[in-house]
Amino acid sequence: MWRRLAKHSFSIGLGQGINLAQQLLLPVAFLRQFGVEGYGAWLVVMAAAGQLGNLDFGLQTYLNNRLTMLHAAGDFAQFCRLQSIGLRLALGLGGLGFLGLLIAQGLPLESWLRLGWSPTEARPVLLLLGTWVILRLIQGQLAAVLRASGAAHRAQQWDNLQRAGLLVASLLLLHWRCDIVWLAVAHVVSVVVGIALVLWDTRRSPVAPSLREWNTHEAREMVCPSLFFGLTTLNFLVLYEVPLLILQWTLGPVAVVTFATTRTLFSAARQLLTPVQLAVQQELTRSFGGPIPGQLWKLQRFSETVALAGGGFLVVALAVLSPWVIELWLHGRTDPSAAMLALMAAVGLATIFKDNQYALPLATNCHERATLLIGGGYLVMSVAGLWLAQIAGEPGLLLAWLITELVLAVVIFRWNRPPGEDPQSARLWAAAALPVVVVPGVYALLVWLEGASWVLRAGCATLAATVTGAIALLLFGDGLAAPARRFMGSLNFCRQEG
Repeated sequence: MWRRLAKHSFSIGLGQGINLAQQLLLPVAFLRQFGVEGYGAWLVVMAAAGQLGNLDFGLQTYLNNRLTMLHAAGDFAQFCRLQSIGLRLALGLGGLGFLGLLIAQGLPLESWLRLGWSPTEARPVLLLLGTWVILRLIQGQLAAVLRASGAAHRAQQWDNLQRAGLLVASLLLLHWRCDIVWLAVAHVVSVVVGIALVLWDTRRSPVAPSLREWNTHEAREMVCPSLFFGLTTLNFLVLYEVPLLILQWTLGPVAVVTFATTRTLFSAARQLLTPVQLAVQQELTRSFGGPIPGQLWKLQRFSETVALAGGGFLVVALAVLSPWVIELWLHGRTDPSAAMLALMAAVGLATIFKDNQYALPLATNCHERATLLIGGGYLVMSVAGLWLAQIAGEPGLLLAWLITELVLAVVIFRWNRPPGEDPQSARLWAAAALPVVVVPGVYALLVWLEGASWVLRAGCATLAATVTGAIALLLFGDGLAAPARRFMGSLNFCRQEG
């Protein structure tokens, strides 16, 4: 299990490196080519096209979990049947989505989204980016065969190759000052290549993707639990795309770019933790369907420790360094306030905590009530954020986001506790207090370091991050004890064999 976990973590780590390169390089290239107004319009169109991700309605996540459990149990006949049914459903839904995109070409989308583009520019871009989102969903269904059969690292590597190609193509097109439509074309071409690579890899597998089987009753049985996973996708879109639309309607494209670029910087902390977190989630699914009792809770405790200690270190370091990094990165085109940076750091840490807790119900298909809770919380956050953004700008929106993430994390933490453990444990309240304490500490450092040299700023960032990480490790480090003992035991065994 640990070897498979390491390979999957490594491949996800490469993918997060590509994500980080995209988030650091593309904004600079876009701003140089199209300016703040043009880049803000591109982000809004991307957010609108991203809503088509709801077409999957959670089928991909639910099916991946079911297929993983069936493969672990050796039921290959049912594995192939469910895979075929799921792929047929995905193709049908994708066709309906593409039909909707064609119909939308006759609507005044550019005025609804308050874009400064002409109809002949905005509508084809939305059509192409919507097609890209739909094809990505189909690619995910095909890659589920690799993920469920113990080769999740191969599925991730093909995805890495595709996204790296898209990054290079986008940078070249921006350097050559090509029209914005060609950027959208590059997105579609990249996902077609990705689908071809996955099909080539799975052709030798005994459980290769196919469309041979169909069962109406089993297809209906997939719908209800998948809809809850679909609500998860909707929650993600509400969390990351709706704030951009809110800022576009209330403050304009400059606020959209400032918020998006600052959020991109802080998402680097979460992306550095993602390799371990996603790999553990796949192993949680296997442990849930496997014969070893107690393995599930050991993995969850290990994941909590990595999320809170690693997240605390990375978020605080990025927060203190962020003014210098943003100036170096974007050359003064955006200037977030100290309050916004401190709140963004706290939101990042609270989101890491909540996502870690939500991973357990997602991995075990016991996600219904947690998904409903998150959906309701994000709807309330959107309404409150719209009101607070009109009063206090970006910090108001971030305050609504922070409170929402903390409430959701606390409730799901209590639901996740294993039998016999006190749901009101000190571990819970310490984890919830950590993001709150970050706000005044980071804000005070940012104000004090205003105008300071990068050497002093880097030293303070290292010290503050180390203190935060050490405190979190003291509070939550018991989750690392068992893996550390196994690692040291394996070294001792190798030494004796030598």
